Amino acid sequence: MTSEDTLELLLDLKHDLGKYLLLPLALLPKTADDGAVRDALARALLRTRTRRTADGERVQSAREIWQELAGAVAASGLSRLALAHVEHAVEQALDWERALQTDGPLERAAIERDLGAVQTAIARLIDEVRGG
Repeated sequence: MTSEDTLELLLDLKHDLGKYLLLPLALLPKTADDGAVRDALARALLRTRTRRTADGERVQSAREIWQELAGAVAASGLSRLALAHVEHAVEQALDWERALQTDGPLERAAIERDLGAVQTAIARLIDEVRGG
């Protein structure tokens, strides 16, 4: 895979996963109640991206997006160490799926930090690929 192909793949990952993970929470008012935060987290993780297809719409979860692109990212020729930060950030974000199965209050700041870390980790990897 060429460096341009790798860069394109990472830009797709940043858009499809990094951006859409955080978007539902970013759109909430700061005063949103726990129910609204829970709904936004569910959208972020379970209905992360909607794509139009010939058959209608395809809804993808964050986990599905990651699984779809992780193999290509791993095969891109990037070092294992470079990928480790992204993988760790994604796994930490996906761990919030467990919180959706409980009734307890959610810590919005922690959720936003963990979901935002995915975009940050991907952006750093993009900078490395660009030689920055």
